[in-house]
Amino acid sequence: VNQHRNCEKKNSKSQNRKSVKKPLRAFLTYKESWSTEKEVTFHTQSFKKTNSQNILQLQKTRREDMKKLITLLFLCVAFAASSLLAQDHLLITEFAVTPTSGEFIEIYNPTADSIDLTDYYITDATFAGGGTFYYQIVEGGGGGGDFFDFNARFPEGAKIGPGEYQTIAIAGDEAFFNTYNVLPTYELYEDSTAFANDVPDMREATTG
Repeated sequence: VNQHRNCEKKNSKSQNRKSVKKPLRAFLTYKESWSTEKEVTFHTQSFKKTNSQNILQLQKTRREDMKKLITLLFLCVAFAASSLLAQDHLLITEFAVTPTSGEFIEIYNPTADSIDLTDYYITDATFAGGGTFYYQIVEGGGGGGDFFDFNARFPEGAKIGPGEYQTIAIAGDEAFFNTYNVLPTYELYEDSTAFANDVPDMREATTG
């Protein structure tokens, strides 16, 4: 009898062990070639499924989601690149202002052609002093602003090539060099004699 009871207890424990379903953690690794091969690993939450079909379905779903994500990212990058290349005029792409002593403005030519900068102006004068505005500078007007603003014109014969970036140092080439350890393309005015012949100066926007 005791042996029979012990056998029943063992069978009962064995059945209890079999009836308990432990959480299963699935790991999906998916490789996708896009410019360079990247490996992305997804770690799913624990779930109480032991059916192999559920695991395969999860892998299929994750793989489809990954493909959709990569497609979306590709479309976003392609759209951004095409938008930039579609520009037909110069762009101001970066600038730095005080308190840094290396103030500058960076311009970029997104077109496929070289652009002559001789008749291009640059200014930070947004105040319409005396009823003149910054956009009137191309008509020979004052261009607006006050004593702390500048109105400048690129040097005669200056050019910017396709896909090229150029910088204009607001506080002069020496201040720019001391800040970034590289010379600018142009300087608003000559601040020293250290690079006097290396960096062309911007011209006055209007004579006098």
